[in-house]
Amino acid sequence: MVYSYYFSTLALAGLVSLSIVPQICLVHAKKSKGCKKKASSEGLGANLGPGDTMEFTREVPGTQSLTHRLTLPNDYDGKSPSPLMLYFHGWGGNHDACGERCVVDAAEKGFVSVSMTGYGPPGWSSWNFAGSSSSPGPDGATCEEGAGDYCPYYGEAQGCDCSQADNCWWTTCYDSVEQVLSILDEVEDEICIETDQVWAVGCSNGGMFTFELASDERSATRLAGIVPIVGLPHNGYSKGPVISMPMFGMYGLSDTTVPPISNTDDPYKTLDTYNGMYYGGGWYYTSLLKVMMDWTEGNGCDGDGQEPLSEEYGISEYEGLTCTQGCSEKKDSSHVVGCQFDGGHVCSTDEIWEPAFNFMLTPRKKKGKGSKKGKKSKKEGKTPKQ
Repeated sequence: MVYSYYFSTLALAGLVSLSIVPQICLVHAKKSKGCKKKASSEGLGANLGPGDTMEFTREVPGTQSLTHRLTLPNDYDGKSPSPLMLYFHGWGGNHDACGERCVVDAAEKGFVSVSMTGYGPPGWSSWNFAGSSSSPGPDGATCEEGAGDYCPYYGEAQGCDCSQADNCWWTTCYDSVEQVLSILDEVEDEICIETDQVWAVGCSNGGMFTFELASDERSATRLAGIVPIVGLPHNGYSKGPVISMPMFGMYGLSDTTVPPISNTDDPYKTLDTYNGMYYGGGWYYTSLLKVMMDWTEGNGCDGDGQEPLSEEYGISEYEGLTCTQGCSEKKDSSHVVGCQFDGGHVCSTDEIWEPAFNFMLTPRKKKGKGSKKGKKSKKEGKTPKQ
């Protein structure tokens, strides 16, 4: 599957850090175990100072050894908890993909960041989410008949039984949620973070995966919210979060790889025409309209997520950026926002990141670890994919 997002290091290298730094509200912050840890020369983050970064390698037993990147915020003191941003690259990327957005911008804004590498052979790293290794799904195959068959590139070495696959499987079959939780557990044990402010941010395949994290009970209770960038669930797999949480999505109006607006006869279904044009067949996704409806309802709110939003989070500073919202009555807890910008399948621009940072840093009510959704009143021919 071809997804053109090898923008990572080169495209981000010249970006300047963002200028607006909202204040973080740490009242009643839930501190991780790492806040009580004494200074040590061992363990994750050992010997790092404020603003420092390091690469580290980890392996979930039975899977593969992968490299990730940790960056501490510029004001890190090891005692005052910081919010955590987990970043998930697009298909074929790695821990470098977040670039200066993690190493510079997030650090300046007070985040601990961990940019992870997904499972897969080199150049094929990916995140397993609903429909990416389980097609056909509730609404049939997740791709067109002519789409490339990627399962053989992963195969048994990545936990895939390709004898059960159609031609639509395109990621690892390993449990990516388990992988994330293993890293999150270690970060909480070793680094001083605010456990109520763990954000999942992802580009393309990584953005699709953030929806998986929000719908899996193992991970959803650990998250403050998600920020998917040019990533949508596969058709037939969209559902709201399993517990109430905010979502801030960013999508390109001219994106032909993961179109946010329906280009089929079903208003809730979109088709990847990029892979269809160049590689014989595309994949089916859920339209942003349907995702906004599902997340608004899933958070126990009225409406369909189409209420205009223009003045908050710095949105009005960017011409051509249009947003709608759901749960406007819950802006202090479970606000749902979907934005579309003038652009294609890209993840690196200021108009994406500045509003996203502002959204994540907006103070909200704390939720209990097991809080559930409110009741509504009335998923050698390498052809890259992302």
